[in-house]
Amino acid sequence: MSQASPKIEVRRVHELKDVAANIARDLKQRRGAGTALVISQRPAVALSVICKSWARLKREVAVDKARTLNRRRREEFDAQLTRMEWTEFTATDLEHFADVYVVEPSKATDIAPLAATIYIATPMSDLDIKKLLRKPMPEVVVIRYVTDQDALRGRGQHDT
Repeated sequence: MSQASPKIEVRRVHELKDVAANIARDLKQRRGAGTALVISQRPAVALSVICKSWARLKREVAVDKARTLNRRRREEFDAQLTRMEWTEFTATDLEHFADVYVVEPSKATDIAPLAATIYIATPMSDLDIKKLLRKPMPEVVVIRYVTDQDALRGRGQHDT
């Protein structure tokens, strides 16, 4: 029985700053899928921006909860806020369990087998991506970011 190929999606963003916000929004939707891996040349910077976007999303959910009187919807918002509050991010302690790891490409192969979602926010060759996906989780989703400028230059990748 052969293993299913990972789903690889290419996302276009206007500017580099849009990548972290897009990742945070996507994490909110895919959080239930399992561990996420973000690959970036500057993990500390990427983590900071992702966490700021995450905090903004939590505030939006809290506002949405405050706007509704529907009991079922309020309970759904409560559950979503609880999941968001308990989500752990790390860019330094890769031995410690986290829900979201933000790492340099050189450290990505250690975490990749644990990840249900992999966000590639830095230049990586197709060969490097194949190495990264040697032992993927079943139904892993790989999201590769491309800026409009990169697409015009034909690079198809960038650095966050």
